[in-house]
Amino acid sequence: MFGEELLLGDAAPPAPTVSARKSPSNSAVAAAGGKPITPVDSIHQILFTGFAASQRAELERQAEALGMRVMRTAGKSLTFLCYGYNAGPSKVMKAQQAGAFIIDDEQFLRLIGTGEMP
Repeated sequence: MFGEELLLGDAAPPAPTVSARKSPSNSAVAAAGGKPITPVDSIHQILFTGFAASQRAELERQAEALGMRVMRTAGKSLTFLCYGYNAGPSKVMKAQQAGAFIIDDEQFLRLIGTGEMP
């Protein structure tokens, strides 16, 4: 797979620093179906790349339902890049430069389901 060396092993960037967050209000937790969402002032940004349109749309819907901001390009404040089978190396490289976590769709689903980082 082209660009695989950018996605695996020691090529992964160091984890971004996490600042202290306020606890979400009870209404925010209830609105998210019982799961806490990130406060407005520290919204996690995620970029999905390399997926078929229908799969990407479903992943984006799930991310937005949890309060994440879905991005189309990798910027400085990107938190996660979720890559599929056809991910382009330039987006991966930009996400690495931004210090984003680089995960696949299974890791993303585990993250939103359990809160565990891969």
